[in-house]
Amino acid sequence: MSDIPVISELRPDPAKPGCVVARIRGRKPWRIDAEAAAGLGLVAGREVCDTLLERIEHAAANCKGRLRLQSRLAVRALSRIEAQALMRRAGASGDYARTTVEDFVKRGWIDDDQLARSVARAEAARPVGAQRVVARVARRGVGSGLARAAADEAVKARTRSALELAIAAARAQMRKLPPRLGEQARQRRVLGFLARQGFDQRTALQAVREARAAE
Repeated sequence: MSDIPVISELRPDPAKPGCVVARIRGRKPWRIDAEAAAGLGLVAGREVCDTLLERIEHAAANCKGRLRLQSRLAVRALSRIEAQALMRRAGASGDYARTTVEDFVKRGWIDDDQLARSVARAEAARPVGAQRVVARVARRGVGSGLARAAADEAVKARTRSALELAIAAARAQMRKLPPRLGEQARQRRVLGFLARQGFDQRTALQAVREARAAE
């Protein structure tokens, strides 16, 4: 009797369209893309050498990455970079991840431009400076040019100026500071806070002056 493992079952996976389940007795079954299974020539009864076994495991990791990406996209938009990183963490190869993500882009499931606009609008609705909006978009793996364009568009659509927003942020921060704090210390802390919120130095200084004058 041969010790070489044999594929005991190969069937479509009803829970995951486009996938098949491959099984070898005594082993945990693999879920792989049907196209990958055909490319490997998998059929029930075929003997599985070490090389083929390695390829099956590789295909299973790729399939896992694709399914995980689809699941995540069902609840949250991702950028190209985020999508590829998610697939790689699931075990997919770099080439497979790139190819899959580009296919999803063509299908309209991944759209960096739309994501950038959405993130920029959400961040611009808060009392933060333009640089904070750009940084928030860029953190999602969107290119710097696209991030800047989306941020500029969102900032221009605001109904309040950068100074008005900075004043509101400064006032809110001042209320949180300990009463015993000296004036210079208060000013330094508020200026530091406004800088972290993405306001430029000139706007921050003017905002602090006006906020203090209104106290």
